[in-house]
Amino acid sequence: MALRGRNNPCAGRVAPITVRSATADDLVFEINRSTALAGCKDGIAKLKRVDDKTLQGEFDGGRKLKLIRQ
Repeated sequence: MALRGRNNPCAGRVAPITVRSATADDLVFEINRSTALAGCKDGIAKLKRVDDKTLQGEFDGGRKLKLIRQ
């Protein structure tokens, strides 16, 4: 993720993800930040299909997320 945070050492760090479920209309994955750096919190992203190129949803904290295939 192209995210940077001056005051947050967890932001922008490469972290593995685990796909929890994937269907034609939904994608749910876990961001395993704690394995990249001790003390970082793991998170869940839940996305729904908008069209053939776009998934849109949010992280478990309510932050919006949009993935667009180029």
